[in-house]
Amino acid sequence: ALVAISAGSLFAVAASAAPVGFVTATEGIAQVQAGGTTTWSPAAIDGKIEVDDALRTERNSSMNALLVDDTRLTLGEDTEVIVDRMLVGDLATRERSILRETRGQLRAEIGKAFGATTRLEIHTPSAILGVKGSILEIMVNGGVTTAVCVEGSCFARSSKLRALALHVT
Repeated sequence: ALVAISAGSLFAVAASAAPVGFVTATEGIAQVQAGGTTTWSPAAIDGKIEVDDALRTERNSSMNALLVDDTRLTLGEDTEVIVDRMLVGDLATRERSILRETRGQLRAEIGKAFGATTRLEIHTPSAILGVKGSILEIMVNGGVTTAVCVEGSCFARSSKLRALALHVT
């Protein structure tokens, strides 16, 4: 399934001090910006990721990360993602963790670390994409978001559209 959406806005940030994930692989130029700072540092294998941290890759680069709920993120080239809110434990199966993708290509494989599938929303400049127990691929290019629900159940919405359900079996 494929959907393209344009127009929209960004959403609020929740904070935390504990690591919510780790960098598992990098290729080319991959960087992390700690929340509340303006300095980008090279992403290191096993480097911690916290709420409010931003992850980015440059051209011909990529980064993989593993979040504490067993969600696996793959950032393609020229991508930036910010961890807005990350929930763990039983709460993660009822409430949504939130990532903000401002540009580029992201693949999210949702984890099942707490006995049930966790819920994740990915906010882009033009859409809110939700995924539960699924694999979702997203490309953000300017004001256009393209999403592919590779497996499972996903949804997409913007300020101009109501809700659009994407199901792939």
